[in-house]
Amino acid sequence: QVRQYLIAREQVTSVYREATRRVRLDDGREVRALAFLVDRHHEQYAGRLSLAEQARMVAGAVGSSGQNIDYVRNTARHLAELGIRDRQVMALAALLEAESAESAGLEMA
Repeated sequence: QVRQYLIAREQVTSVYREATRRVRLDDGREVRALAFLVDRHHEQYAGRLSLAEQARMVAGAVGSSGQNIDYVRNTARHLAELGIRDRQVMALAALLEAESAESAGLEMA
């Protein structure tokens, strides 16, 4: 049931491919986990973008689940809560927050 939920959530446009990977749990056990890896040949794959390019794309994008900026913020927050450090996600979230605060400041001026 969880697998079907994840497939339905992640495979909306088929930009990801399913794979299993070995992961290590906090208690040291290794298990196989379902992962969704980007298909670099898919038309929606943007390739390697600078942080500024990523922020520009995210800031103006909206998907079926809402604004992409909210998705990035929530992902960064949840990863931090779990103690997972993903430097790229955190850097993107921080840049989006800074740009959002800057534009809010300009709107008030």
